Amino acid sequence: MTRTQMLLPRVAVGVLLFAGAAISAGLYAFHAPRSPTQERVGAARIVAIRLTPVAPKLAVGLSQAMTATGTLSDGTKQNVTTKLTWTSTAAAVASVTDQGELKAMSPGQTTIRAAFGDVSSVITLTVSAK
Repeated sequence: MTRTQMLLPRVAVGVLLFAGAAISAGLYAFHAPRSPTQERVGAARIVAIRLTPVAPKLAVGLSQAMTATGTLSDGTKQNVTTKLTWTSTAAAVASVTDQGELKAMSPGQTTIRAAFGDVSSVITLTVSAK
């Protein structure tokens, strides 16, 4: 632990702590300030995101839920769908909600991106006419 890290306030189980005692006890949740490389789910950091379905195809007017599985720094996998920032490169073709729900608007293709800090994943959505 660096000197700077030792001086930062810590949050563990909703209690603000100083001096890093919570880290050695395994109660570490996150520390402030947070940079994109420190994005965490619990005590583990997200290192990869896998989106499914991988190459969705929808007809105009239909919707489909995406699922995002995060691989954490401790090797475990967790559903992180609602923890991500979702975007569509062509909102006229399809939109995507904060929960990863795709809505096909017009024929074409768009790239759907799901990101958590500096970790992201993309898929291509193809929308066909009805």
